[in-house]
Amino acid sequence: METDLRCNSLRCRKQLSLEGRAVTTTCSHIFCVECANVLFNDSQTCPACEATLTEPDDIVLCALNPTNDYKTSVLAGLSPNIILEVCTRSISFWQYQMSQESTFQQMLLKNTQERLAVLEKQVHNIVREANGEINILQNKLASVELELELERRKVRDLAEAQREREREYTKLKASHDKLKRRALLALGSGDPPTPRPGHGPAGAHNVGPKAFGQPRGSMGGSTSSQEGIHHQAHQAFQPTQQRQGISAPAAATNIYAQQQQAQQQQQARKQQQQQQQQQGRPAGAFAGTPSRGGGRNAATVATPRGPFRPASLSGGL
Repeated sequence: METDLRCNSLRCRKQLSLEGRAVTTTCSHIFCVECANVLFNDSQTCPACEATLTEPDDIVLCALNPTNDYKTSVLAGLSPNIILEVCTRSISFWQYQMSQESTFQQMLLKNTQERLAVLEKQVHNIVREANGEINILQNKLASVELELELERRKVRDLAEAQREREREYTKLKASHDKLKRRALLALGSGDPPTPRPGHGPAGAHNVGPKAFGQPRGSMGGSTSSQEGIHHQAHQAFQPTQQRQGISAPAAATNIYAQQQQAQQQQQARKQQQQQQQQQGRPAGAFAGTPSRGGGRNAATVATPRGPFRPASLSGGL
């Protein structure tokens, strides 16, 4: 109840109506019996207001829940003035205790409100910092998600490029296997692979003057023409060189020597034709059987000459 008195010791604050007894002082303070035994054992000073209590009736033990007999006999024989004075002082004591309790409660409320304000401020600061950290983390999360999406796109692009390379590799491997099977079949049958026109060793005319786009008798031309002939001949005989196990430099040297021999034979043939023209023979005729109507000066049957085929080149290396 609100009208219940409490022990004025701040460490105790016990509700006295439950105790049934209390110790009162003339300075209008009240204490429980346990606290009074401790506080007033050594000194006669009020712990609440530090008033000196030296008189015998300054500290009195009273019953808070008196019996009817006590109520009847406690003020019996006293004059009404004394009774009114005692009642007035008792009521003043009670009012003082209520005011002190109200002040104490207000002080507690004020302290609680101040502590609450401090706590609210701290909570507000904590919430603000937490919101700031949350915003920072959300921004980081958004950036990380963006980076993750970019990395996923890169991974998809790399995967697509890898699949494309795998497809290309599969195609190249299939082509390589096909060419390898053809080469193995060609080696097993003993026949050289069929070259393209003008690039293979199938006929000796491929290495002649017409095959390289030069007129007959021009094999001893410029150095650039000889280099072109050497390069084309090297390309034409490259499959044969590979089958026979001849290295590229040795084969090129052999081809160049054969080309020099062919040029020397062509020059010798040209000199022979010039000598025949000086002796009165046609440039492209042989000394054959005379016709029916004449002797040696009659027209002879001209045997046309085919493309020059060196014996060393017609059979390959």
